[in-house]
Amino acid sequence: MLRLLDAPAAIAARGFPATDLAVPLQITDDLRPANSGRWDLTVRAGEGCLSRRRTGPGSPSPAGSSAGLHEPLALGARGLAALYAGTPVATLRRAGLADGGSPAADAALDGAFAATPFMLDGF
Repeated sequence: MLRLLDAPAAIAARGFPATDLAVPLQITDDLRPANSGRWDLTVRAGEGCLSRRRTGPGSPSPAGSSAGLHEPLALGARGLAALYAGTPVATLRRAGLADGGSPAADAALDGAFAATPFMLDGF
């Protein structure tokens, strides 16, 4: 029951642990085209930033990235929302909500988006 309407603003507003990462993402969102496209997700000192990926032969790699992180993790709107809420990337893959990327990127994302689930109401 979560949907990111403005992905860059949502990432900027979310808190993150004190970790550094740079991971490329390929987001597909048919209902919010502004969320779609190639992005660089960076987290530094507890703050996140989702910026459009620069294309072209002279474009630098994301800061702190390694060769294994160059292939983007492909997510749809549902996968992005679940990742944002703290769902591990392996779970997203098993559900068919994530593709591509690398094991190193998966581990970095799991650490950055880890969350303790809770419910405000009982059933």
